[in-house]
Amino acid sequence: MDWKTKTLLIYSIGGLIIGAAAGIATINNAVEKNEEVDITFKDGARIGVNALNSLSKVILK
Repeated sequence: MDWKTKTLLIYSIGGLIIGAAAGIATINNAVEKNEEVDITFKDGARIGVNALNSLSKVILK
């Protein structure tokens, strides 16, 4: 496996783990407050844009 494939694979798995952890934290927080989380497509897009902005700050320093 070349370095490009390995890098893409590692970053993809890392993103999946971080995304799942964020979802679990959101669910646990809602359960503790006896609330339901109503996430819309707009909320998901906002989360994605924030993640890209954070990533670009780390990469472009």
